[in-house]
Amino acid sequence: MKRIALSLIAFALVLAFAGCASAPASAPLSYEDGAYRGVYGEADNQVTVELSLKDNIVTKISYRNLAYGGVNYRSSTDERIVNLRNQYQALIAHLVGKDIRDSLPELYKPGQIVDAVGGATLRSAKVISAIRDALNRGVYAY
Repeated sequence: MKRIALSLIAFALVLAFAGCASAPASAPLSYEDGAYRGVYGEADNQVTVELSLKDNIVTKISYRNLAYGGVNYRSSTDERIVNLRNQYQALIAHLVGKDIRDSLPELYKPGQIVDAVGGATLRSAKVISAIRDALNRGVYAY
């Protein structure tokens, strides 16, 4: 009798915990129309983006801040930095006119979007993190 009771309790526990497993988080079916802002940042390394969505399509995107190692990429006149800035601009320009849910993963392969100039290495993960931060925060202006 004890064995049956213990078996029933064990079975009940298995059933109870089986329902606790959660499916992996997925992108929402749709994002609200509006403007979004997001940031990826550390001490002197910061990427801040602003983007606008209409029916999940990126209508506009820009950098509010783009810096690394204390160097402001948006205002620098150093040729190497200007080349990097142009690559970063091309990276986000790739999203304009496209569905954010489909096109954001494409940024994980920046070499297929942006031609490398002068051996510079583009760090797309920072941009992706800033965009995901913006989407996670939600619309800041309609």
